Amino acid sequence: GSGEAWVPPWATPELQASQFLELSRLVAEGLLHILGAEDYLAALRDSQAREELLVREGPVTCEVQIGDAAVAQLAVPPFYPMQPATVVQVRASAAADAPPNQALRSLERELRQEVSRLEEAQEVDRLTALVRWLASDGIVRLTVLAAEAEAARAAVAQGGVANGARNGRGGRAAAAAAAAAAMEEPPDPREVARAAEAAQRVERNSEKYSPSWDLCSAFVKQGKCKNKNCKWRHEMPEAPPPPPAPELAPAPAPGAKASKNGKAKK
Repeated sequence: GSGEAWVPPWATPELQASQFLELSRLVAEGLLHILGAEDYLAALRDSQAREELLVREGPVTCEVQIGDAAVAQLAVPPFYPMQPATVVQVRASAAADAPPNQALRSLERELRQEVSRLEEAQEVDRLTALVRWLASDGIVRLTVLAAEAEAARAAVAQGGVANGARNGRGGRAAAAAAAAAAMEEPPDPREVARAAEAAQRVERNSEKYSPSWDLCSAFVKQGKCKNKNCKWRHEMPEAPPPPPAPELAPAPAPGAKASKNGKAKK
């Protein structure tokens, strides 16, 4: 029963009076929901009227809505603020699409760090500071954490596709994805420019020089070159193609006489 609960020597009704006022204000503003709020606040009110301590065996659980996406559960001990409130969990709200579990756990860690910071700074109304931060910035932080979790998941999935394609375990889907990515990737403009310049240079040289422009003249004339460091090409020029054979006049028919111009007379 309540008589068996531990009561620290520094606990006083005045300490619980500050807790009662802070919780009542947060509930009235709609920022905090206490599970069994009416019973707990009514019991606190009655104990304050009798100037007695309300002894409980455990903390009271409170919930703070984080937009429409999630709910933060906090535990407020019997002798808060001398005993710090703690973060129980951040869970997805049943009325919304669930954020990634990784984002919920990350927000839990941030909330616990904020509780520690408020305690070290000995802030007045630390629970109020935490709840107001959740109400104003909690949904923003959860959205950022959800985006980071989704980006990390996509990066892992993309790495798996790439590894599967390299190791031959990705199958046709991985090969098709890699081929599509390669086709979508535009060529490097610098490579395109270099290739065009090289093509133009080859075209200019072919117009300016003959096929034998770089032959060694001594080798062409004598069939040999005495210069060991000669940088010209040691090959014989290609022989020009022979001229086409002249067309021969057809032989005259038997009995026909040839004319002076070579044509047969009838």
